[in-house]
Amino acid sequence: MKMNESYLARFFDNRSEWAQYAKGATRATWISLSCIAEQLDTTNISEASELGIEPKGIPWRERQFSILNEIQTVESVREFIRFRIENSELEEYEEFWHCGEGSDFSYADEERFLQDVDWELISMCAKEASERFHQGV
Repeated sequence: MKMNESYLARFFDNRSEWAQYAKGATRATWISLSCIAEQLDTTNISEASELGIEPKGIPWRERQFSILNEIQTVESVREFIRFRIENSELEEYEEFWHCGEGSDFSYADEERFLQDVDWELISMCAKEASERFHQGV
């Protein structure tokens, strides 16, 4: 069975919603899962295919496979998220990652954000998604 292109993004979206309410889950965990879902999202590619537009770059299935392989350990997930935070523009840093000075932000800086993430939960989600991806669910 061929996996729907948007399956992985939906999987992480559902996990992030679940994590929001799970005992001990933090905002940073939810944001990190949302980041992974966003990286795996194929909505624009699916829409382009329906319009007959050939997507450029790596095919999305290969991109998803590459991302999932990249985030199979706690350390690799941490580096994946750290890289995205470090390479975000100020607006994204403040709005998406909720990092900044003042009471409008959940985290004063990147390090405090990273300390608040449940890396085991995210790693577990990545492993489960990878297994399903390989099974073609």
